[in-house]
Amino acid sequence: MEFIQELKKMERLHQMVKKRATGPIDVIARKLGISISCAHRLLEQLEQFGQPIRYDARVQTFSYIYGFHSKVDITIATVSDNMKIPYTTSTGQLIHKHSFSFS
Repeated sequence: MEFIQELKKMERLHQMVKKRATGPIDVIARKLGISISCAHRLLEQLEQFGQPIRYDARVQTFSYIYGFHSKVDITIATVSDNMKIPYTTSTGQLIHKHSFSFS
């Protein structure tokens, strides 16, 4: 589930960038509980959604250059052979569904 944890951190970072409330890279790393190199990697991954990010040294924050004008929804669900679709057991219970939204 390391991938899911990374998506959660990316979603949190996205909200920080969108609000222009990141601080410098070391503050991002501390807030997310990751290394500085991981923080750089997450910023690069956010840019892959097609929205360039820049650092404004004057106010010490990262921000989207043009604002964020995309919507990215990611849903991950654990499905086993004995489960009915969409993502429920035979008793109708939801199992291990994670949703992430970048908008």
